[in-house]
Amino acid sequence: MSQSVKEALRLNYNSESKVPKYLKIRSSIRSIIEQGLVRENEVLPTESELCEIFEVSRMTVRQALDELVREGFLERQSGSGTFVKTLRLKGRLRTIQSFSGELALMGKSTSTKLIGVDVVQPDEEIFNKLQLSGKMKALQIRRIRYVDEEPIAYQNSYLPFPLLESLLHENLNHWSLYDLLQEKYKLTMSHGIENIQAIVMPRSIAPYLQCLPEAACFHVSRLSFVKEYETPIEYVETILRGDKFVFTNELSY
Repeated sequence: MSQSVKEALRLNYNSESKVPKYLKIRSSIRSIIEQGLVRENEVLPTESELCEIFEVSRMTVRQALDELVREGFLERQSGSGTFVKTLRLKGRLRTIQSFSGELALMGKSTSTKLIGVDVVQPDEEIFNKLQLSGKMKALQIRRIRYVDEEPIAYQNSYLPFPLLESLLHENLNHWSLYDLLQEKYKLTMSHGIENIQAIVMPRSIAPYLQCLPEAACFHVSRLSFVKEYETPIEYVETILRGDKFVFTNELSY
């Protein structure tokens, strides 16, 4: 264990606080993980070393580690120690960004696999959300989104077909849809309405994301608008793996 990690652990531990010791240890360890001082899949200091750093009993250290294991930050490997688990990706609730743009801010590499692009007669719900009229059809785009080559999200987008007919001929494996709309079609994203719901993984989606049916996941639906049109430009439903994503919202008081 490096001296810098020891110093950071001590620095993040407030011995004067009346908070229970195991919670202060939990907070200190979580801080060094979030700061990147101990990275994903790297081993944490041993229980003996942590006892020495925080001047507490082994039972107190184990209680703190148990909390972090339950929260998904750590995992124990018999005979090898306690490791930092692959961390969940963070989505910010109050921004409108492309999926790839959001993850690029975290230093993650993203890629897309296009499942299909079709012209469809949308059902009544989507027809109304996009404020279509008459017999207008929608362009349906289905994609799997990858982060560091691991499938994270399944996206099903609907856009008004008459406005964006030429999207049928675009390379949507290469382009971010929002980047394409802004750079090539000169549309300016203005605002959106987003809903997030915790659900179980649909059986039809699970194979795409390489996870078990009925695993925990997020269903995120978003209606997006551009400045150039009064009606919505896109309605998208995204299934996000619950074991790989956590949403964070910044609050001010």
